[in-house]
Amino acid sequence: MFFTVSFYISLVIFVFGLAWKVSSWFRLTLGREEEAFKPGTRVSAALRGIFLTLFSSKILRLVKALFCDILFQSRILRESLLRWVMHMCLFWGFLLLLLMHALEKTISYPLFKDYSATLNPFLFMRNGFGSW
Repeated sequence: MFFTVSFYISLVIFVFGLAWKVSSWFRLTLGREEEAFKPGTRVSAALRGIFLTLFSSKILRLVKALFCDILFQSRILRESLLRWVMHMCLFWGFLLLLLMHALEKTISYPLFKDYSATLNPFLFMRNGFGSW
């Protein structure tokens, strides 16, 4: 019960923070006021840009960025191998714990028949992901 409530509270805080950050892209101005675009113009330009990107050949660049820059952190790898290894252990450990433990009712139960988080091999997986 405590973990479920904590999870949903943190999810709500995340959504509010994300909404605040995204809204600041459209609320705040940079530069002189007479050159500033109105928020409605910015929102329509952003939606148009998203639509044009998703339904063009640029979608391949977007998928490449998802895998290289987000999932495998290639920019950090170019800076330092040790830094990349430490970051990957944190990132993948957290991501796998989130998927296998926090979201076990929606992910683990449908994927694995007879799933029980406290029995091996699932307990071993959770411990391994946590110590990564």
